[in-house]
Amino acid sequence: MTAYTIYNGIKYIKRGLCTIANGKLTVDVLDGASIAACLVQKNYSTASSIMFMLSMSSLLEDYTRAKTKAALTESLAVKVDTVWLVKDNTQVQIPMSDLQIGDEIIVRTGSTIPVDGTITKGEAYINESSMTGEPLAVMKTTDASVFAGTVVEEGSINIKVRALSSDTKIQKIIELIDNSENYKAGIQSKAETIADKIVPLSFLGFGLTLLFTRNITKAVSILMVDYSCAI
Repeated sequence: MTAYTIYNGIKYIKRGLCTIANGKLTVDVLDGASIAACLVQKNYSTASSIMFMLSMSSLLEDYTRAKTKAALTESLAVKVDTVWLVKDNTQVQIPMSDLQIGDEIIVRTGSTIPVDGTITKGEAYINESSMTGEPLAVMKTTDASVFAGTVVEEGSINIKVRALSSDTKIQKIIELIDNSENYKAGIQSKAETIADKIVPLSFLGFGLTLLFTRNITKAVSILMVDYSCAI
Protein backbone atom coordinates (compact mmCIF):
# COMPACT_ATOMS: atom_id res chain seq x y z
CA MET A 1 0.00 0.00 0.00
CA THR A 2 2.92 2.33 0.73
CA ALA A 3 4.40 1.66 -2.69
CA TYR A 4 1.01 2.23 -4.33
CA THR A 5 0.56 5.52 -2.45
CA ILE A 6 4.00 6.73 -3.51
CA TYR A 7 3.31 5.72 -7.12
CA ASN A 8 0.05 7.70 -7.22
CA GLY A 9 1.62 10.61 -5.37
CA ILE A 10 4.33 10.97 -8.00
CA LYS A 11 1.65 11.67 -10.63
CA TYR A 12 0.28 14.62 -8.64
CA ILE A 13 3.78 15.90 -7.88
CA LYS A 14 4.72 15.66 -11.57
CA ARG A 15 1.60 17.60 -12.54
CA GLY A 16 2.50 20.33 -10.06
CA LEU A 17 6.07 20.53 -11.37
CA CYS A 18 4.81 20.79 -14.96
CA THR A 19 2.54 23.65 -13.92
CA ILE A 20 5.47 25.49 -12.31
CA ALA A 21 7.55 24.86 -15.45
CA ASN A 22 4.83 26.63 -17.44
CA GLY A 23 5.20 29.67 -15.19
CA LYS A 24 1.96 29.14 -13.26
CA LEU A 25 1.18 28.73 -9.57
CA THR A 26 -2.21 27.04 -9.33
CA VAL A 27 -4.04 24.56 -7.15
CA ASP A 28 -2.24 21.75 -9.02
CA VAL A 29 1.00 22.96 -7.45
CA LEU A 30 -0.66 23.12 -4.03
CA ASP A 31 -2.01 19.58 -4.38
CA GLY A 32 1.40 18.28 -5.42
CA ALA A 33 3.14 20.13 -2.56
CA SER A 34 0.66 18.82 0.02
CA ILE A 35 1.11 15.23 -1.14
CA ALA A 36 4.89 15.61 -1.39
CA ALA A 37 5.07 16.99 2.15
CA CYS A 38 3.09 14.01 3.45
CA LEU A 39 5.31 11.54 1.61
CA VAL A 40 8.48 13.20 2.92
CA GLN A 41 7.09 12.93 6.46
CA LYS A 42 6.17 9.30 5.74
CA ASN A 43 2.56 10.15 6.51
CA TYR A 44 1.22 7.83 3.84
CA SER A 45 -2.31 7.57 5.18
CA THR A 46 -2.82 11.34 4.91
CA ALA A 47 -1.34 11.41 1.40
CA SER A 48 -3.64 8.56 0.41
CA SER A 49 -6.67 10.38 1.85
CA ILE A 50 -5.82 13.57 -0.07
CA MET A 51 -5.51 11.69 -3.36
CA PHE A 52 -8.72 9.78 -2.68
CA MET A 53 -10.71 13.00 -2.15
CA LEU A 54 -9.18 14.63 -5.23
CA SER A 55 -10.03 11.56 -7.31
CA MET A 56 -13.60 11.51 -5.99
CA SER A 57 -14.09 15.19 -6.85
CA SER A 58 -12.80 14.52 -10.37
CA LEU A 59 -15.11 11.53 -10.80
CA LEU A 60 -18.12 13.50 -9.58
CA GLU A 61 -17.30 16.31 -12.01
CA ASP A 62 -17.01 13.89 -14.94
CA TYR A 63 -20.23 12.09 -13.94
CA THR A 64 -22.18 15.34 -13.60
CA ARG A 65 -20.91 16.62 -16.95
CA ALA A 66 -21.71 13.37 -18.78
CA LYS A 67 -25.18 13.06 -17.21
CA THR A 68 -26.08 16.67 -17.99
CA LYS A 69 -24.90 16.41 -21.60
CA ALA A 70 -26.85 13.17 -22.08
CA ALA A 71 -30.03 14.68 -20.62
CA LEU A 72 -29.80 17.82 -22.76
CA THR A 73 -29.04 15.88 -25.92
CA GLU A 74 -31.91 13.49 -25.23
CA SER A 75 -34.37 16.35 -24.72
CA LEU A 76 -33.36 18.05 -27.99
CA ALA A 77 -33.01 14.98 -30.19
CA VAL A 78 -35.52 14.73 -33.06
CA LYS A 79 -37.13 11.30 -32.76
CA VAL A 80 -38.95 10.90 -36.06
CA ASP A 81 -38.68 7.64 -38.00
CA THR A 82 -41.09 8.30 -40.86
CA VAL A 83 -42.51 11.36 -42.66
CA TRP A 84 -45.40 12.01 -45.02
CA LEU A 85 -44.01 12.96 -48.44
CA VAL A 86 -46.21 15.07 -50.72
CA LYS A 87 -45.74 13.94 -54.32
CA ASP A 88 -48.05 14.45 -57.32
CA ASN A 89 -50.83 15.66 -54.99
CA THR A 90 -50.65 12.43 -53.00
CA GLN A 91 -49.20 11.64 -49.59
CA VAL A 92 -46.78 8.76 -49.14
CA GLN A 93 -45.26 7.68 -45.84
CA ILE A 94 -41.51 7.10 -46.23
CA PRO A 95 -38.59 6.44 -43.86
CA MET A 96 -36.84 9.56 -42.63
CA SER A 97 -33.60 8.21 -44.14
CA ASP A 98 -35.11 8.39 -47.65
CA LEU A 99 -35.96 12.08 -47.40
CA GLN A 100 -33.93 14.45 -49.58
CA ILE A 101 -33.35 18.19 -49.76
CA GLY A 102 -36.03 19.79 -51.95
CA ASP A 103 -38.71 17.24 -51.04
CA GLU A 104 -42.04 18.46 -49.70
CA ILE A 105 -43.54 16.93 -46.56
CA ILE A 106 -46.70 17.54 -44.56
CA VAL A 107 -46.72 17.97 -40.78
CA ARG A 108 -49.95 18.01 -38.78
CA THR A 109 -51.13 18.97 -35.30
CA GLY A 110 -49.12 17.36 -32.49
CA SER A 111 -46.21 16.31 -34.69
CA THR A 112 -42.57 17.33 -34.42
CA ILE A 113 -41.05 19.03 -37.43
CA PRO A 114 -38.14 16.77 -38.44
CA VAL A 115 -36.24 19.12 -40.78
CA ASP A 116 -35.39 22.74 -41.41
CA GLY A 117 -37.43 24.13 -44.25
CA THR A 118 -39.89 26.66 -45.67
CA ILE A 119 -43.68 26.49 -45.49
CA THR A 120 -45.17 26.15 -48.96
CA LYS A 121 -48.80 25.66 -47.94
CA GLY A 122 -50.99 26.03 -44.87
CA GLU A 123 -50.55 27.73 -41.52
CA ALA A 124 -49.99 26.55 -37.98
CA TYR A 125 -49.15 27.53 -34.43
CA ILE A 126 -45.64 26.21 -33.80
CA ASN A 127 -43.96 25.81 -30.43
CA GLU A 128 -40.32 26.83 -30.87
CA SER A 129 -39.27 26.55 -27.22
CA SER A 130 -36.51 24.07 -28.07
CA MET A 131 -34.92 26.74 -30.27
CA THR A 132 -35.79 30.02 -28.59
CA GLY A 133 -36.94 29.15 -25.07
CA GLU A 134 -40.20 31.01 -25.72
CA PRO A 135 -43.05 28.85 -24.31
CA LEU A 136 -45.85 30.39 -26.38
CA ALA A 137 -46.56 29.05 -29.86
CA VAL A 138 -46.16 31.42 -32.80
CA MET A 139 -48.20 31.56 -35.98
CA LYS A 140 -46.35 30.50 -39.13
CA THR A 141 -47.72 30.87 -42.64
CA THR A 142 -46.56 30.43 -46.23
CA ASP A 143 -42.89 31.33 -46.93
CA ALA A 144 -41.99 31.30 -43.22
CA SER A 145 -39.00 29.27 -42.06
CA VAL A 146 -39.46 26.37 -39.66
CA PHE A 147 -36.87 24.33 -37.81
CA ALA A 148 -36.36 20.72 -36.78
CA GLY A 149 -37.28 19.95 -33.18
CA THR A 150 -40.16 22.44 -33.07
CA VAL A 151 -43.74 21.18 -32.65
CA VAL A 152 -46.93 21.93 -34.58
CA GLU A 153 -49.45 22.65 -31.81
CA GLU A 154 -52.34 23.46 -34.11
CA GLY A 155 -52.74 23.39 -37.88
CA SER A 156 -51.27 21.58 -40.86
CA ILE A 157 -48.41 22.75 -43.07
CA ASN A 158 -46.48 21.62 -46.11
CA ILE A 159 -42.73 22.10 -45.76
CA LYS A 160 -40.06 22.19 -48.46
CA VAL A 161 -36.95 20.57 -47.00
CA ARG A 162 -33.96 22.91 -46.72
CA ALA A 163 -31.71 20.95 -44.35
CA LEU A 164 -31.78 17.34 -43.21
CA SER A 165 -31.15 16.06 -39.68
CA SER A 166 -27.35 16.28 -39.76
CA ASP A 167 -27.37 19.95 -40.90
CA THR A 168 -30.31 21.35 -38.96
CA LYS A 169 -30.00 24.13 -36.40
CA ILE A 170 -31.09 21.82 -33.59
CA GLN A 171 -28.25 19.45 -34.50
CA LYS A 172 -25.81 22.36 -34.29
CA ILE A 173 -27.09 23.07 -30.78
CA ILE A 174 -26.57 19.41 -29.82
CA GLU A 175 -23.02 19.55 -31.19
CA LEU A 176 -22.41 22.71 -29.17
CA ILE A 177 -23.57 20.88 -26.04
CA ASP A 178 -21.20 18.01 -26.84
CA ASN A 179 -18.34 20.51 -27.01
CA SER A 180 -19.51 22.54 -24.03
CA GLU A 181 -16.76 21.20 -21.74
CA ASN A 182 -14.34 23.33 -23.76
CA TYR A 183 -16.12 26.41 -22.46
CA LYS A 184 -16.51 27.55 -18.87
CA ALA A 185 -19.27 29.50 -17.22
CA GLY A 186 -18.26 32.87 -15.79
CA ILE A 187 -18.85 31.69 -12.21
CA GLN A 188 -16.60 28.65 -12.77
CA SER A 189 -13.77 30.75 -14.20
CA LYS A 190 -14.10 33.22 -11.33
CA ALA A 191 -14.00 30.44 -8.73
CA GLU A 192 -10.90 28.90 -10.32
CA THR A 193 -9.20 32.29 -10.48
CA ILE A 194 -9.90 32.97 -6.80
CA ALA A 195 -8.66 29.49 -5.84
CA ASP A 196 -5.44 30.02 -7.80
CA LYS A 197 -4.86 33.44 -6.22
CA ILE A 198 -4.97 31.88 -2.75
CA VAL A 199 -2.14 29.47 -3.59
CA PRO A 200 0.75 31.97 -3.19
CA LEU A 201 -0.71 33.03 0.17
CA SER A 202 -0.77 29.39 1.26
CA PHE A 203 2.92 28.97 0.45
CA LEU A 204 3.66 32.28 2.19
CA GLY A 205 1.83 31.02 5.27
CA PHE A 206 3.76 27.76 5.04
CA GLY A 207 7.08 29.62 4.89
CA LEU A 208 6.28 32.01 7.74
CA THR A 209 4.99 29.23 9.98
CA LEU A 210 8.12 27.19 9.35
CA LEU A 211 10.31 30.25 9.96
CA PHE A 212 8.77 31.23 13.29
CA THR A 213 7.91 27.80 14.72
CA ARG A 214 10.64 25.60 13.21
CA ASN A 215 7.93 22.95 13.20
CA ILE A 216 7.42 21.24 9.83
CA THR A 217 4.17 19.61 10.96
CA LYS A 218 2.58 22.96 11.77
CA ALA A 219 3.87 24.43 8.51
CA VAL A 220 2.49 21.57 6.42
CA SER A 221 -0.89 21.98 8.12
CA ILE A 222 -1.24 25.30 6.24
CA LEU A 223 -1.02 23.39 2.96
CA MET A 224 -3.42 20.73 4.25
CA VAL A 225 -6.07 23.37 4.98
CA ASP A 226 -5.98 24.97 1.54
CA TYR A 227 -5.45 22.08 -0.89
CA SER A 228 -9.21 21.39 -0.75
CA CYS A 229 -9.85 24.49 -2.92
CA ALA A 230 -9.56 22.19 -5.94
CA ILE A 231 -12.34 20.02 -4.58
